[in-house]
Amino acid sequence: MKTRKEEVWDGLIKKMVEEAGLDSPSSNFTDKVLAEIGKVESRSPVLIYKPLISKEFWIFLAVVILSLVAYTVWGKAELQPQWLSMISWDRLTRPDFFRTFYQWSAPNSLIYGIAAIFSFVFLHVYLVRNSWDKFYKLN
Repeated sequence: MKTRKEEVWDGLIKKMVEEAGLDSPSSNFTDKVLAEIGKVESRSPVLIYKPLISKEFWIFLAVVILSLVAYTVWGKAELQPQWLSMISWDRLTRPDFFRTFYQWSAPNSLIYGIAAIFSFVFLHVYLVRNSWDKFYKLN
């Protein structure tokens, strides 16, 4: 139900609309609107997608990985887990188990792997930052 105030406002609005009448747009209204849309579209640059890592680099990376896999399968790579035989399992039950962690030294391959991961992460951050700077023109 409408309150008295709402009914008064509705009556007033209807009366004003009847007095003013309905306006119809000009005959070339649509053409003008489409022309303005065309102007706005021509001013705004088209966003062209450029991948951060190029297609050639992905192909190069795939070739390198496939060649490493092929070498390990058909080459003379030794894939024997020699470190498994070096573990003395009776130490795990001793109370001085945690003392062995202080005497442990990381193998070079682990250090190289961690260094490579950090380098690629920092490289990725650098490339993404430069890409965003160019996109938003912050330079």
